[in-house]
Amino acid sequence: MEVTEPAQRCPACRARIGVAEVCSRCGTDFSIVRRAERQAQVLAGLAVQQLVLGQTEQAAASAKAASALADAPLARAVSRLLIQFPHQ
Repeated sequence: MEVTEPAQRCPACRARIGVAEVCSRCGTDFSIVRRAERQAQVLAGLAVQQLVLGQTEQAAASAKAASALADAPLARAVSRLLIQFPHQ
């Protein structure tokens, strides 16, 4: 499964944050953003599994949900593949 890179700089103060949940300079909390990114990765992985099993409608729904949560390149790839398959 592809892992997206977390934000490298705090959008509030531009401090380097890496994978931190809270900016050490200004205290901005990124825990909800991090949780959404992780959930998007899980949903994108689920979409791949569903696609492999031929569950195209479920795969489309999972990919759409992943993309709604965060930038999920794997979900975009699944969505592009689904264009080739008729929905059941």
